[in-house]
Amino acid sequence: RWKSRIVVKGRIIHLGTFSNPEEAARAWDLKALECRGRGTMTNFPESDYFDIPHTEAVDEGETGKSSSAWNEGDTGKDAKY
Repeated sequence: RWKSRIVVKGRIIHLGTFSNPEEAARAWDLKALECRGRGTMTNFPESDYFDIPHTEAVDEGETGKSSSAWNEGDTGKDAKY
């Protein structure tokens, strides 16, 4: 099982638990696009998400840059996706 989380405005948002790292990374992409807007760095091409509405990005100074997906059995070292 894989978990996904993102930091927005200094707060960690847990996005859920997924059956594989790709699903966790895609969940991160969707939330990043929602919070930061088009043009934000994503794990997969932004064109994969063209059918999904996006909100305006918040001020970059207010967003965290941390993201990760990790296995529940991990020793604490996060693998970035």
